[in-house]
Formats: sequence, structure tokens, C-alpha cells
Amino acid sequence: MVELPVRAAEPPAGEGKTPPVPQDARVLVVDDEEHVARVLGDLLEELGARIEITHSGTGARALLAHEHFDLITLDVIMPGENGVELWRQLYRDDPSAAARVVFVTGNVDPSIQTAIDSTGRPVLAKPYTFKALSALVANGLTRRGALPALPRPDTRHAPDPAPARAT
Repeated sequence: MVELPVRAAEPPAGEGKTPPVPQDARVLVVDDEEHVARVLGDLLEELGARIEITHSGTGARALLAHEHFDLITLDVIMPGENGVELWRQLYRDDPSAAARVVFVTGNVDPSIQTAIDSTGRPVLAKPYTFKALSALVANGLTRRGALPALPRPDTRHAPDPAPARAT
């Protein structure tokens, strides 16, 4: 038997490589669970981003009224105003902020997925890997100068996620 050395194939040019996270990037983390927000914040800091954490839609709106963030991570299921509701308000009041949103959720309920899909925004599914987080953040931040066109939210077919926390 002949054994050949195992070597990983290089991805084709332009594929599989995650762009670097800009070092001046500011990311707003919105999650009602303090420990989850802190872990996400720590990982984002490890990627080189400067972070701010808030635990509610109200807190997020207060920060966004006075500060610019290059990326906004929104937990979908939060008590009171959920992430999709906050996104819809941002879409109405500040479309450029709505274009910088990435949803974060571990919920697989079809109605919640429909609501998220109606926004056209990317989703970081829990549990996520550092590599997935890195790729999503880097891709979102490198495109920050050219914001994508936003879909019109279709509230007729996209129910809001239930405010109750899924286990």
C-alpha cells in the first residue's frame, strides 16, 4: 500500500477567504440576555471591532440616535420590542441603519423565519462558530460603504416573532 501525504486544497481565488474586519469598526450588540451579549461582544472584540452592548430595543434606539455603528446585531426574541419590530422601525426612520443589521437567533419557528426573511437581512444562527461570525461580520463591514437596496417589509405575510423566549 502506498500512502500519499494529505494536503488541503487551496480554495479558488476569491472563494473561501474571509475579508479582514476593519479595525475601526463599531458594532452594536442588542440582546436581552446579558451573558449572551457579552460572549458575542467578546468575540467581536477578538475580531478587532469596538463594541457597545445594550439589552433592549429602547436602549438600541437611544444609542443609534447619537452614535453611528457600522454593524448592528439584533437578537430576534426579546421581551417587549423584538428584533424584527426594531428593524422595522429602523427601516422607517433610518434605512441606512436598517441596512447594517444582522439578526442573531437560535429559534427555528417557521413564523419567526418568515418574519426575518421578510427583512432581507442576514442571520447568524445560534449556535454559531467563530468562523461563521467572522465571515458574516467581515463581509457586512467591508460592504458598509455601498449599502444594499432594502426590500419593502411585507407586514401582511410576515408575523412578528412571539415575544416569549424559546427554550
